[in-house]
Amino acid sequence: QQGPVLTRLITYMTMELLAVSCLSETCKSAIRSLVVDYEHQTSFASLAFLSSPEDAADQKLVPLLQRYFVTLKGNWETAIRDCKLEEMLVAVLDPEMRNFFKTVEFTSIGHLLTCAHGFRNVLHNIELPPTYTATSTCTTQLQDEGQIRQAIRDLQRERITVNGHLLPIVTSRT
Repeated sequence: QQGPVLTRLITYMTMELLAVSCLSETCKSAIRSLVVDYEHQTSFASLAFLSSPEDAADQKLVPLLQRYFVTLKGNWETAIRDCKLEEMLVAVLDPEMRNFFKTVEFTSIGHLLTCAHGFRNVLHNIELPPTYTATSTCTTQLQDEGQIRQAIRDLQRERITVNGHLLPIVTSRT
């Protein structure tokens, strides 16, 4: 049963290569796929004593890892962006609410709004961290409370509809 160990190893290697603290769902899915593929390729051979674990690693795992890292190298900018987004989501969203919205299947817009209403307080109090790549103009604007209040007033005038249903007006703690 090398799956959990191999998964952790590839996860830590990927996090180190991308210099991130957590992985996106896309990266996690690619790792799960690689591990399942390796287990599938080696399970029948090892049961029939056709290959040793060393041979399986050399003949099966190395090519899978090479393919994975070539793909990762080709898409590193997207992978890092997705992982940074995941880091931010983990930092700012309530884990219970996030898991709920990731797993629920909405049956109607009414169902969506009812579910969102159940997490109303959490949704109204999401605080986004400052960006790491903010320009000097952007940070100056973020520090001006008058401009922030004006942006909130502008947003409150906006009317957002989903399938013809009006979404609640944005409010703020300030």
